[in-house]
Amino acid sequence: MIIVTGDPRSGTSLTMQMIKELGVEVLGEKFPQEKQEGEMKDYELARLELSRNKNPGGFYEIPRVVIHGFSKREDFSFFKGKAVKVICPSSLPPRTPKEHVEKYIFCVRDPKSVSVSQSGLLDASITVGDGEDLNPSAKRYILDVGSMINYLKENLDDRWLFINYDETIENPQKTAQAICDHIGGDQSKVLKAASLVKKKLKRSDKKFKGWINENEGRLAEDVFNSLLDHSLMDVVACDVVSYFKSEELESVKWWSPDYGRFIVPSLERSIKNKPELSKKLKDSVCQRTADGHYPEVAEAEETYTIKRPDDLGDLVRNKVVYEGEVMTWEAAVKKHQVKRFRS
Repeated sequence: MIIVTGDPRSGTSLTMQMIKELGVEVLGEKFPQEKQEGEMKDYELARLELSRNKNPGGFYEIPRVVIHGFSKREDFSFFKGKAVKVICPSSLPPRTPKEHVEKYIFCVRDPKSVSVSQSGLLDASITVGDGEDLNPSAKRYILDVGSMINYLKENLDDRWLFINYDETIENPQKTAQAICDHIGGDQSKVLKAASLVKKKLKRSDKKFKGWINENEGRLAEDVFNSLLDHSLMDVVACDVVSYFKSEELESVKWWSPDYGRFIVPSLERSIKNKPELSKKLKDSVCQRTADGHYPEVAEAEETYTIKRPDDLGDLVRNKVVYEGEVMTWEAAVKKHQVKRFRS
């Protein structure tokens, strides 16, 4: 089969339309929807109408496959010789045996443009106003597209074609010809396929103001550049792995008897930088203890030896021995979490 993939709003639907025009069968509904229009609520109808206005040529998606890819027990003979769209690239490697794929087409678009374009497909009731400046997050782009870099740098072959959305808008005939050559389409229909591309597709009523997190923004842009220049993939793959590790460590939590709650690194930094927050949290735990929400726990004099911090449950102890080292219980929790992640 032929798989068309890429981040949403990167030209995957346009590519499916061009493939169809080139004489290759595409699978999927033009405007997929889970309910009949008569059963939809007002906001669902508004979203459907917005989608049709934003993408009048159609999406051509199989609802189950477009997000999650293929199941392990898939009958791949059904897809043979046909084009299928999957807009979560990272779902492809673990669930789609390579022997069932004849060609891949990866639609690539600048993450800044992707974020601005996606804002226009939000629920119509919460969409930002026309012309408003946006400070989007790059996190989703890194998770959806960046996670593919490690796979691609080891599995690139002549089955992969990368299409730059902006270049498609500027020179649609070149892209249509590249797609036709790649999948073996009807050469006589290249101009017809190219005519599907309209200059207005690049227009957006929203403006990119800057990334919420500049470091994440730079990494997202590096991911984009590595998909166009494959020589960058090794370096960018290492940066993506480091990013995922830092994200995991940011989710590590440990129990703090001082504040009567679990602490994560971001809250720990806030407590250190804002003395008033520390006082507020301590007052809160004192009040909850006085109200009987949980018993006051006195520090124990003895030392407990444990295999993992969870052995003590919710108890707070003065000292524990974890891997031969004496430490507080909350320190043992943090060390155990980091060790488990690294393993």
